[in-house]
Amino acid sequence: MARRTTERRNAPRREYRAPIFFRPSALHEATALDISDEGLTFVTDRPLEPGTALELFLVNKNVQLVGTVRDCLPIADGQVRVGVDFDKLEPELVEVLTLAWERRNE
Repeated sequence: MARRTTERRNAPRREYRAPIFFRPSALHEATALDISDEGLTFVTDRPLEPGTALELFLVNKNVQLVGTVRDCLPIADGQVRVGVDFDKLEPELVEVLTLAWERRNE
């Protein structure tokens, strides 16, 4: 598992705590922590190698995304925090981000 040593974020991160599913091959459940125009962070009990291609499913938004694992850091109780960079920005994601940002600023 790689550790991030420098901040590389170009887009603001927005809190997004919701169940998601991800699939490098088999489908696994996780909990999203935050999202930006460029990526997503989630918590799972499945360590993933940086560079792993993933399909991501935002359950409550019915959105499917494709991304690549940027980093995977151990946190607590056998859990890991996984950072994912989106391969491309889907129009559905723009809507999710806009709604999440508006709700947070109400």
